[in-house]
Amino acid sequence: MPIRAPAVLDSSYMTDLLLECGLSKLEKLLLLLPGVNDTPAVFKLDSGFLEFLLDFCPGMKKVGNLLTWSVTREDCGRLRGDGARYGQHDLDLMYRTMTMH
Repeated sequence: MPIRAPAVLDSSYMTDLLLECGLSKLEKLLLLLPGVNDTPAVFKLDSGFLEFLLDFCPGMKKVGNLLTWSVTREDCGRLRGDGARYGQHDLDLMYRTMTMH
């Protein structure tokens, strides 16, 4: 789903979207911008939303790019360590510079 204004994608909007569309079986959530994805906090998605996402989608395998979210590297490390708590032992929390074409 292309969205032209990343500011629309905040934690409240995304939580409502997941709930209203019943997306609990989602396995991947990748929010990417064209070009280089290395601008921090483009998306106003915080660690609270990331925790909700992992709770709501128990089959989640890949989330990213967290570098462009309002999530710190420390948040990412803590949640990666908590992966067993969420039942996602093979969880890939992507937090890195990426080039999209």
